[in-house]
Amino acid sequence: MDRRSALVAQSLDGTLDREVDAPSAAAEIGDRYTQRKLIVAPDVLDATGAYCCLAAQLHKIRQSRPLSTVLIASAAPGEGKSLTAANLGLALSGSYQDRVMLVDADLRRPSLHKLFDTDNVVGLNEYLTGTGASIQPVPLSARLSLLPGGNPALDPLAALTSDRMKDLLAMHARVNDWVIVDAPPLAALPDGHLLAALVQSVVLVVRAGCTPLAAVESAIKIVGRQAILGVVLNRSAAPTGAYYYRYARRSSRG
Repeated sequence: MDRRSALVAQSLDGTLDREVDAPSAAAEIGDRYTQRKLIVAPDVLDATGAYCCLAAQLHKIRQSRPLSTVLIASAAPGEGKSLTAANLGLALSGSYQDRVMLVDADLRRPSLHKLFDTDNVVGLNEYLTGTGASIQPVPLSARLSLLPGGNPALDPLAALTSDRMKDLLAMHARVNDWVIVDAPPLAALPDGHLLAALVQSVVLVVRAGCTPLAAVESAIKIVGRQAILGVVLNRSAAPTGAYYYRYARRSSRG
């Protein structure tokens, strides 16, 4: 991978699994979004610093190339792609005050609505298949919205590659700063590969010490190395003296 375009963010070991204590969380997000694993306040360090670093890298890359639609993918299930998509959306809409649309395109196993404790009765699946006349984004804050996946689909390939899907992404890219798409695992299903062709870049989530190298290599081959913006190394132990973690702690405390 070209180092100039490489994007690597690490999360501190265990921080994504402990409940975030955020008494000073932004009021617009509200108490019901103070869920396990979600970052909800700039003074929640550790995991917050990692996701803000990821958001900063996206902004830096966008200075030299068009970038507004990003697919968050993984090689296999359970690597943290949905959590990464959700927290990246929170970081971009919170720290950078960007307008962000989260799209749950994992139509076989939609999960973003669970993270944000929202309804999933009608969503992207219903809209794409025509069983739902329209789809209204769920406002999560003043700058962050969610398009839920809807009822699980057994075979969503035709829907995901339809003109309606292309038009939907293009429309939201015009009215938002970012469209963050949660994709199905790449190695197991063709859905993610097809979705990758509809966005500008892909961020691959890899769980440290868990994902086999062969699976990562397979995922890169499926999407194409040129499409991958970089890698998020999830659930890794922070290296001793990791600079940006120390900088995040110091700057946030003045």
